Amino acid sequence: MKTLSLLSILLLTACASFAQIICDPAGNVMIYSNYEGGTLNVEVDVDIPNLKIGICTYEPVTVNFTGTYVGNITEVLFAGFNEPLAITGVPAGIVTTYACASGNVAISPYLSEYEILGVPIANCMVGAEDCTDYASGGGNSSPQIVQFFLAEFGPGNIFYAHYTDYVFFPPGVFQVSDGGNCCLDTPLGAPNPIYTGGITYNFLPDTLLLCDDDITLDISFYETLWGTTTWSTGATGPTITVDAPGVYSFTMWDYCHYDPDNLLTDTVVIIPCYTLIDTTICAGETLTLPDGTVVADAGEYVVTIPAVDGSDSTISVTLSLWPTYFTTVTGAICDGEAYTLPDGTSVTLPGIYTINLPTAAGCDSTIEVTLNVSASFATTVDASICSGDTYALPDGGVATVAGTYTSLLLTASGCDSIITTNLAVNPVYTFILDTTICTGETVTLPDGTIASTAGVYELDFTTTLGCDSIFYYYVDFYPITTVTTTIPDVWCIEDGVVLLEADPAGGLFSGPGVSGSTFDPVAAGVGDHIITYTFVDAFGCASAQSETITVDQNFADAGLDTTIFDSGVAALSGATGGNYFWSPPDGLTCTDCANPFTGVDATTTYYLSSVSANGCVAIDSVTVFVIPSNEEVFIPNTFTPNGDGINDVFGVLAPGVSQLLSFTVYDRWGERIWYATDTDPQSAGAMWDGYFNGESVNQGVYAYVVRLQFYSGRVETYSGNITLIR
Repeated sequence: MKTLSLLSILLLTACASFAQIICDPAGNVMIYSNYEGGTLNVEVDVDIPNLKIGICTYEPVTVNFTGTYVGNITEVLFAGFNEPLAITGVPAGIVTTYACASGNVAISPYLSEYEILGVPIANCMVGAEDCTDYASGGGNSSPQIVQFFLAEFGPGNIFYAHYTDYVFFPPGVFQVSDGGNCCLDTPLGAPNPIYTGGITYNFLPDTLLLCDDDITLDISFYETLWGTTTWSTGATGPTITVDAPGVYSFTMWDYCHYDPDNLLTDTVVIIPCYTLIDTTICAGETLTLPDGTVVADAGEYVVTIPAVDGSDSTISVTLSLWPTYFTTVTGAICDGEAYTLPDGTSVTLPGIYTINLPTAAGCDSTIEVTLNVSASFATTVDASICSGDTYALPDGGVATVAGTYTSLLLTASGCDSIITTNLAVNPVYTFILDTTICTGETVTLPDGTIASTAGVYELDFTTTLGCDSIFYYYVDFYPITTVTTTIPDVWCIEDGVVLLEADPAGGLFSGPGVSGSTFDPVAAGVGDHIITYTFVDAFGCASAQSETITVDQNFADAGLDTTIFDSGVAALSGATGGNYFWSPPDGLTCTDCANPFTGVDATTTYYLSSVSANGCVAIDSVTVFVIPSNEEVFIPNTFTPNGDGINDVFGVLAPGVSQLLSFTVYDRWGERIWYATDTDPQSAGAMWDGYFNGESVNQGVYAYVVRLQFYSGRVETYSGNITLIR
């Protein structure tokens, strides 16, 4: 079959493109067809009640249904050569699949006009040939496809639209509201001679009368045959002539029926014009006469069967009846015995048994046996007593020791009843238990009593076998071990790891920052921490001691770096968690205060040291940059417009500048966000406050260009980056 597909591809010269059209807006049958298959995505975007979808391809296809109105689909019918790979989006129960490759052939109602070697090939649904009124490559024409689906969906269904092509379905989604690209629905070509609505084939009549010497069977009217027709007589070819009554059949193959399990076939029964039949049946049976009439009474029946050529065939049937018999029997046995039925079968269960025995004439003779089974008992009883008790047996005897006892009794129906008693004698126990626990602990006794003091406890209890027993429970206590620890009360975080000590040794330290027998203040963090030492003695008794260690951390903040002229004064601002000590003392107004002033003439770095009440040390530094009072220019690289009065604006420090000619700030995309011109460099208008259009800008890096004129008349341009920190 693949060879034909390749031939079809060679015959295809172009794939036409059509506008989307709807054949009948009131229709409900939507058809999609092509030759190469592929993936078909259908979106039901229009409300069409009772929507029915027809799909026809040669190659395998995957079909996906989606959309608001996908629930309107009531039936999906696929008819093609290969089975679809998948059909999703609709219930499996509404999908019907015809596929030639799997033997489920869907027959086209009209034959193709295209022939190969004089044989029309498109007698079944295998694929599409584009929107044309004929088939030229082994597939089906558009009219054939439309007529097939309208015939299969039945009367009352209307052709809505048809999308057809030769190649793969295009990518994307087909919307039902768009319709299709083909409205051809008038069939061309001769009607298929074997099409009778569905896939029922009719080549030969059911019966023919042999009134002359012979009769010819002819199926040459079916022009789509490929290969050789083989008859049940062994003859080959489209016609045979037979001269005797009998059953005759043939097998043949065509474009769609080529598998050994799926060949075309039909059967005809040839009967003579006049026949005498004498037959006998058993009473109660039936006989089907040659004309299909079913009879059950004895007598003579005359049947006339018309032949295809108009002649009649007369059959005379004489029917006789053989008698049948029915007998009932009642039987009785004891339970465990066997009963032999009339056919020799041995049974043991009560019930009604029906035995069919043939008469001399071969007819059934029925004997119905009702079997009653009286109960006889063979019962085993398992019993037990406590040591010293007695047990009453079923026959009145008494047993006191363990063993097996047999008692024989007789039922009212005379059947034996045997009771076997297996007697067990359970012992009575006295238990003595001794336990020692740690001081301060408790023990729960078997009866639920909680013991917290040493002593002997006597408990009466019943065993699981129901016999009384006694527990003597001896309770004693192990002494508790006293532990001591050596753990500092306060530890500075910078002092490093602390070695923890305890007596007796061999216990376990636990708590924040503890690892083995060391304490890491950094891992624990600043604050109070409970450290516990647990010691377990040789008896498994635990003793514990807990201490609190405080981790302290001092801090020192010398403030932000600052810049002054050589004639100016800088104010330092420090903060610590202890005392204050500034160094070096050069230029400072004080060394042990929080906020000293300095008027140094050269750039100097000051260090602020602090010792807390717990002896913890912290150090920080700050640098005072000094600018000479000449034509040198200082432009900072950071400023912090956070409203704290320190470094809140960005400007130029240049004592020798007489005029700020221009000052521009840009963001990282090159947009100008601030601009000043022709102003005093020390005025407020020459300073950027970090705002643009009345709103503060984001923290980040900005570019600037500034042009200055000095008192000497010199003009210079400076550019660079300023970092804004919030």
